[in-house]
Amino acid sequence: MTMNTPSLPQFQPLGPNIALYTPQSKPTALIILCTWLGGATPRRLTKYTSGYTENFPDAAILLVKTTLPDILIQNNSAISKRLAPAREVISGFLRTNSGEAGNGNGTRHGRTPRPPAVLLHIFSHGGSNIATQLLRSIAATDPLAHEMLLSALNLVILDCCPGDSTFKRNYNAVAVSLPPATNQPLSHYIGRMALYPVVGTIMALMATGFMRSIEDLRTELNDPLLLGRSARRVVSLFPPG
Repeated sequence: MTMNTPSLPQFQPLGPNIALYTPQSKPTALIILCTWLGGATPRRLTKYTSGYTENFPDAAILLVKTTLPDILIQNNSAISKRLAPAREVISGFLRTNSGEAGNGNGTRHGRTPRPPAVLLHIFSHGGSNIATQLLRSIAATDPLAHEMLLSALNLVILDCCPGDSTFKRNYNAVAVSLPPATNQPLSHYIGRMALYPVVGTIMALMATGFMRSIEDLRTELNDPLLLGRSARRVVSLFPPG
């Protein structure tokens, strides 16, 4: 079934919290969006998806939304299984475009081919978590695809990454996912109260090493074996939404 909404036009669900937009023409670029935890609603995502489709009409867009279990679960096999559809999209795009990169003399139909291009946009703590998990799972299951990805990766956008280690900012970030107080006041305020122990537990797990901390994510995002060395990096400090 296709996600036909004004904010996410023609996104095809591929699995839990994974969807793909494919342009009418054959895609020459792939944009990967790894969203923040909490509040990554269609309305908030539209300014990114619409902006990318307008500025890069020939690009496919792979949307990977972050959920709380993605951060809490440390079972690599479970995470790898959940991310399998995203890996297949990335591998398929790279192999299809690289396979058409030339006929032995670097040209196709007398023209120099356009190499595959990948843009990775990572949002906040949640996006940092799911992006590094995705990259590690690609490297573990398909090393050649990971090498091809590092070669094709032109730009990495670090949007408020990898997040903040203070309780207040983490609480406010997760609270964005709650129902609005204007429409569902009871659910909103009950949710806010329930978030205190949840966020407190998450921060305690990070502090004790049972979960990857902000520093762990920062180290991974700077690991050349994971993200390569050639891609340009842009850092944005404005919160998403």
